[in-house]
Amino acid sequence: MNHHLFKSDKKSYLVGLLLLLSFLAAELLQPKLNYVTYSKTLEQIIPVKFGEWQELKSNLYQVGVTTNKNSEQDLIYDQVLTRQYINANGDQVMLTIAWGQKQRQEIKIHRPEVCYAAQGFNVESLKTKDFNIASMHNINITGNEMIAENSNYQEAVSYWIRIGDIYTENAWQTRFYIFISGLMGNIPDGILVRASSIVSKEKSIDTYFKLNETFLMALIHSLSTNEDKSILIN
Repeated sequence: MNHHLFKSDKKSYLVGLLLLLSFLAAELLQPKLNYVTYSKTLEQIIPVKFGEWQELKSNLYQVGVTTNKNSEQDLIYDQVLTRQYINANGDQVMLTIAWGQKQRQEIKIHRPEVCYAAQGFNVESLKTKDFNIASMHNINITGNEMIAENSNYQEAVSYWIRIGDIYTENAWQTRFYIFISGLMGNIPDGILVRASSIVSKEKSIDTYFKLNETFLMALIHSLSTNEDKSILIN
């Protein structure tokens, strides 16, 4: 009787041990995905006044960062900041920054040329732009300059998109980087930094692109810590 009880206890012990080992193996084999966190919000990081620029309270409409007038914004982005700035000369620049902590194939930053077109603009030109700004990893920041127009006005748009440690120039590059990062156990964050100006006929388009770039350079240089800079130009 005791012999059978011993065999029963031993069998239960082995079954329990196998279940425990199976659980541990599943935990060890499950990929641990890493993602970026920041200690401050965009509202805390981006100053309302820097250099010759200060925030201008305005009801001027700024094009959204989704393809359907912000109804998907909360699904795609964790933080979105929109402001308008003015300098002593009366020059005005609109700033939009949109950050998503986890960039995935199905949920990722929308490119401005797509958003503008979806919101009633004609994209008249789009060209690659090397900004005169070095990233935290000494990578030259590459983005785009775009001219967009609707029935009311023309807008000169300068922007870059950072996904993880790279600056993407097209959707395929973004998808490939997200795929490779996932294989390595990482979920990259992503950010859109966009500065734009409404064009008047008195000045050339290049004047407004230069204004946008000067504004963005002043913004980056105004950030006091590497952590603050890293969310914009990691």
